[in-house]
Amino acid sequence: MTRNPSGPQNRSSFCPPLWKTGLAILFSSILPGISAAQDRQVFFDTTSAGVSKAAEWGLDTAWHDETNLRRGSFYMGGPQKLEIVRVSFTPDFPIVADELQLGAPSDYVTRSLEWVNRWSNPATTLYLNESRAQFSEIHPSYLLGDGQINPVTWAKLLDVTTREYQETGRTVVSVGPVNEADFQTYCSPQTHFAILGEALNYPRLNATRLHVSTLNPDAGINPWYDSNKSRLDEGVTHQLAGSFDNYANYFQTVRANGDHASNDELHNVMEAMVGVEYGMQTGIWWGTAELARGEFVKANKGVRLAYAEDRPKWSAAAVYRAPDGKVQGFVGESERQSIAGTYQFVAKDRSVFFDGNGPQRTYTVQTSGDATYWSASHKNLEKVVNITWGEDVPPPINGRYLLVARHSGKVMEVAGSGINNGDNIRQNTYNGGLNQQWDIGPIPYDNGG
Repeated sequence: MTRNPSGPQNRSSFCPPLWKTGLAILFSSILPGISAAQDRQVFFDTTSAGVSKAAEWGLDTAWHDETNLRRGSFYMGGPQKLEIVRVSFTPDFPIVADELQLGAPSDYVTRSLEWVNRWSNPATTLYLNESRAQFSEIHPSYLLGDGQINPVTWAKLLDVTTREYQETGRTVVSVGPVNEADFQTYCSPQTHFAILGEALNYPRLNATRLHVSTLNPDAGINPWYDSNKSRLDEGVTHQLAGSFDNYANYFQTVRANGDHASNDELHNVMEAMVGVEYGMQTGIWWGTAELARGEFVKANKGVRLAYAEDRPKWSAAAVYRAPDGKVQGFVGESERQSIAGTYQFVAKDRSVFFDGNGPQRTYTVQTSGDATYWSASHKNLEKVVNITWGEDVPPPINGRYLLVARHSGKVMEVAGSGINNGDNIRQNTYNGGLNQQWDIGPIPYDNGG
């Protein structure tokens, strides 16, 4: 969206297993013990060859907070694993002598690059989009008298900002004239087409992928992509409104036309699972990536073993085997359009442990939401489930624990033998104190936040 957050960012949620006893499974046309009450089943075989659905994954600086890059990079495997970062240009100030004016715009670019250099690696590429706080902040030099973008000066801004990022040694792979063009009053499809025409006159822009970006996939193809595709290399849509059918069809249509398909503002792991299922090649997380998103990025580089979706309820689930052999299930939902439901993971080939619960063949995860757009019932839930088997399976996390620092062997404690919220935390040698013991358990599935 803009420089300000457009929605809550949620950590993964937890829910109890369907049951905790093993199942003696007799294979026939179905697996006995599967509850008919589940909305969707996700059948998987841990030994299946699977299929590749690998994509490129990145983080964002349009929500201008270094913490998003720091946390996201950590959960996605560290700076060495970060493939792409979305950075921005700002139309707040005019260009002076082919340079960004000193002050806010240059500071914005400089600050973004400092974060990129700190939390990525030299091979991490850049993805350029527009970022503005509000329309009133667009400098008049970039607008025509009718309030539409001036294609000539806007394309110049694209070129100058791209050069600023490139001069630091970074590769800019994609440039979009307007973020969520269907949601703006100052850019029509015809104006966007004219901006692309001007941009193609600049060699450095002609050498990147030029893309169109929409908030709503219902408008993504017609009119925005279709009317601009002769000058495009990439189609980008977000999922903040519209239909599931059009979200999936967007990626299929762009790929069928020979262009690159992306979502550069993923709000939930559901959008990523659905996206790669139908052809999405680049996914960039809005806000940050935490446990479910980070684990999905790593697992996606392996193979997909199973996939299920519930289009009326705007949710999806999948099972992946990561390159290191780890098998995990994922469940997600639309941030603003989901309707509460359930997914049941079903292991076809063996009894397994789901987040330490088992051995068993099935495990049920709930989703949230209702039929009202972006209501209080929408928790933006996303969950990763570790699927394991064998003799050395970690038990469910639910009890009293010591938290041991790997580098020192010392435990985490509350300073001064305190046991109250707000007391300071530090590491120390274990002495059996209550201030060194921690009760840890799963949060409610609909916790959100």
